[in-house]
Amino acid sequence: MTQPFYVSRILCVIHKKYIYVYNIYTYVIYIYIHIFYIFRWVVMTVTFKIYDVNNDGYISNGDLFRILKIMVGDNLNDTQLQQLVDRTIFQADEDKDGKLSEEEFTKFIQGSEIESKLVIDLNNAHQQQ
Repeated sequence: MTQPFYVSRILCVIHKKYIYVYNIYTYVIYIYIHIFYIFRWVVMTVTFKIYDVNNDGYISNGDLFRILKIMVGDNLNDTQLQQLVDRTIFQADEDKDGKLSEEEFTKFIQGSEIESKLVIDLNNAHQQQ
């Protein structure tokens, strides 16, 4: 299959700008990977800002308690919820200052099953309707 002229020209211009792209498929994969990491960063940043209730740049014990209280409703009493909050802060707080920075929050969430729940799989959502 031959490439249309404009595809060859685009790749030539990109090559002159020192992005080494050999064919359109490599370029698409390159863009996809960057979009994936940008999307992941946006999801984590927005999630952090949701949990940072008082907007001070940290998730405090009180911030986490308020958000989790909304999420769990009456399924946990305040004592159980506070224990969950304390345990979460203890596990995620690397510098032991009693609050989570965006970096600590991101490290704690990434790679856990929580991260997979922050993203909606549109393919499955469409099939369930």
